[in-house]
Amino acid sequence: MLVKVCGMRDPGNIQELDALKVDFMGLIFHRKSPRYVDLQDRIGILASRTKRIGVYVDADLDELLHFAHTFSLDGIQFHGSESPAYIKQVLDGLPGMLVFKAFSVKDKLPDTAAYESVCDYFLFDTAGAGAGGTGVQFDWSILQAYQGHTPFFLSGGIGPDSVTALKAFAHPKWIGIDLNSKFEHKPAMKNMPVLTEFLEKIRTHDTA
Repeated sequence: MLVKVCGMRDPGNIQELDALKVDFMGLIFHRKSPRYVDLQDRIGILASRTKRIGVYVDADLDELLHFAHTFSLDGIQFHGSESPAYIKQVLDGLPGMLVFKAFSVKDKLPDTAAYESVCDYFLFDTAGAGAGGTGVQFDWSILQAYQGHTPFFLSGGIGPDSVTALKAFAHPKWIGIDLNSKFEHKPAMKNMPVLTEFLEKIRTHDTA
């Protein structure tokens, strides 16, 4: 199972995350987010060995490209209403970049077909008033209707008490989990002992 820890910013917290050897960390470049990463955070982030995924919400193309180069991003997560054509335009400027596309789930499976050709991963998150960050888990059984070819991450409300639910969930295209607010002391500061214990339980299950 791939693990992405989103909403990282603090240099010391990022060093601790490196030690956990997760697959990706999410850097939020959406100005309305309390976890927003600015240019002043660059040095501490670039020191990290964990792959960096920039999270954007309907961003200006030039700004997106600027931050992607400045932070040496390994991937882009589109968390707004970005079209496949816009994503293709981004990829023209950032060839070889990993692409995540987030979809909000309420009571039915969103239409993902048009994004199959431009994304490496989908991310299914809980629908809310804004662009994610509800801290609430949606009904994962809705995803049993998913028949696409693109692997997906579970997101939205996954926390320390989600181990049993994750062990019970199964889908041939489920490839990873996205973790954020349920593991925080405060926005952009992860509770590392809690996160460490959770990952140990998950990884023990993976090995078994």
